[in-house]
Amino acid sequence: MNIPVKKDAFQERSKATDKRIIMAAGELIKGRIFSEISVADIAHHAGVAVGSIYSRYKNKNAILRVLYENYIEEATEQFQREIDRWEGLNLEGRLEGLNSLFISISKSKGGLVRSAALAFRIKENEKVFAKLPKVQGVYKNALEKLNECRDEVKNDDPEEAFAFVISMHASMFRDLVVFGVHVNVQSYKWSVNSLGNQILKASLALLLKK
Repeated sequence: MNIPVKKDAFQERSKATDKRIIMAAGELIKGRIFSEISVADIAHHAGVAVGSIYSRYKNKNAILRVLYENYIEEATEQFQREIDRWEGLNLEGRLEGLNSLFISISKSKGGLVRSAALAFRIKENEKVFAKLPKVQGVYKNALEKLNECRDEVKNDDPEEAFAFVISMHASMFRDLVVFGVHVNVQSYKWSVNSLGNQILKASLALLLKK
């Protein structure tokens, strides 16, 4: 019978449609806040009917949740690849790699992180919240790899200083991406690059007294 073949073909087309929808939403969110993007915009960009989207997703925020779940997976893998690259590097080289990674992610995924923060609280979504321990796990791995260079550190408490450096990167880049202009001091406007540069300097000063 040909029914299984037809069914498989239908499933493949359905997966391909899902992929186009998610990719289209991801492309649109790079330049706009998700609240400004309509389902019709996503459908047009994906080349599918609006009804095709609603047959798969309850609402627009359901698409955003999938995007954010995918982002956590991708960012975690990217972070781990960077940590693996640190083998043989001194502490300054590892800090530079950490800093560059946060700059790269903030530039490429800033719109998504901002939109997710504005659209829903992460803890309200069980699927997303369930993935957060993976992020904590990779931060722990980074802490262990930095701790390998503790003999280079000119700080009374290297482990606490390492934890602070990672937390400073995570929190300050997040705040800049999510709140934008609201984290500016007086008339100074931070960019991702300028913030990254200052965080790296602060990290080197804290750990190496540079």
